[in-house]
Amino acid sequence: MIIRATRHAAHFNDFQIRRSKDRSLETEIKNKGLDVAFTEWMQRDHPQMFKTECIKQAPGIAAEFKSTTHMVDFDKLIEKRADLRLVVAKNGHDAAFTEWLRTEHPDLYRQHFGLDANNKPIKKSEDKHKAD
Repeated sequence: MIIRATRHAAHFNDFQIRRSKDRSLETEIKNKGLDVAFTEWMQRDHPQMFKTECIKQAPGIAAEFKSTTHMVDFDKLIEKRADLRLVVAKNGHDAAFTEWLRTEHPDLYRQHFGLDANNKPIKKSEDKHKAD
């Protein structure tokens, strides 16, 4: 899950304060982008809030894939795989789908979030060159 930093005013302010004290965060932002660096910081420093945010974002991701073959494939796999049934029972269908997409279809997941193979944000200039 990629958490958009600017959507979390209180935590983003904490991140900015930490960023001014910890120069390694500045390097992470340059290498990975603001949202990925913020997401990783949230995961490290605020794991419960990170989990809560992931659960909140999961329905949106699942909704975008509802009419695709990926959702159909996932629903069929639930019937066959006990591990998926357990995750669905524990976290709900949408969160389980999102995690399945991330782990079993990482290219599609990265494409959805605009990440390259190294999980770095795809820069707009790269997109423009690809279109040429």
